[in-house]
Amino acid sequence: MSLICPECHSEIEYKKNCNQCGWEYGEKLEFPLYFNKRDLQSNTFQKYLDNYDQIADDDLESSMQDLNYIKAQTNKIFSYIPNLKGKIVAELGIGQGNLFRKMSQSGVKHLYGVDIAISYLKQLVGLKNTHIVLANAENLPFKDELDIVVATDILEHVLNPGDFLVSINRALKVDGLCVIRVPFHENLITYSRQKGCPYEFVHLRTYNKQLLKSDFKFAGFKPIGFEYDGYLRDNLRKFWGPLSPIISSIVDWIWKEPTDIYKVNNFIGRLFFKPVEITIIAKKVKDI
Repeated sequence: MSLICPECHSEIEYKKNCNQCGWEYGEKLEFPLYFNKRDLQSNTFQKYLDNYDQIADDDLESSMQDLNYIKAQTNKIFSYIPNLKGKIVAELGIGQGNLFRKMSQSGVKHLYGVDIAISYLKQLVGLKNTHIVLANAENLPFKDELDIVVATDILEHVLNPGDFLVSINRALKVDGLCVIRVPFHENLITYSRQKGCPYEFVHLRTYNKQLLKSDFKFAGFKPIGFEYDGYLRDNLRKFWGPLSPIISSIVDWIWKEPTDIYKVNNFIGRLFFKPVEITIIAKKVKDI
């Protein structure tokens, strides 16, 4: 298994130093560590790491989202991913690990789990054909290596989205696929510390179809599909206007439990509700 140096991007062996630039392999709590000097020496990045270590600890102690919602969203994103049998795959930002575990059972050749939060990584040690790596999604230690990259709810968090896009382009083989999910037209006031958000870094941007399409085209990808999902009972479409009370009654009659809405077909769901998330499926068509 070969990777690339996070410093000079020349090829290196797994868990080995770089002979080209002198970058030295290291570990943190026994996890392979693939940060470059710029990240390690950055006060901002250290605050960012500490921030996400805290978020991960809090999320694992008491899930920040309804577990039924997470399960439904995991099943949906998995349905957007092509057949993984024999593929080399990376998930960026593994979170609670639901999707990672599901992908590990799908016949992958190699599955890399990449995160910056130690607590998230700890829970996934020992799964078959998997490799856990502590690395920055903006500077992945892969070049022309991966068939598929999956990142759910990560692009809105990264400090430099341009670096993220360059990084996944470099990591993928030509004709490789990325499946990237982000919030759709989200209200960023939710993450204001002045309004009570306890974390310094959370969601830093939001997206729509046009922005995703443009960004990924500039990054050497051809968008081949979009999916809208994440449906909530209290998120009725505004175009229902004066009919909203009637539509609300219909919703309650069809989906008697709020959690039933999580699993609704995307086409039907979008008729009634504003989607919370949008996923782009894009093919790498050129190096950049």
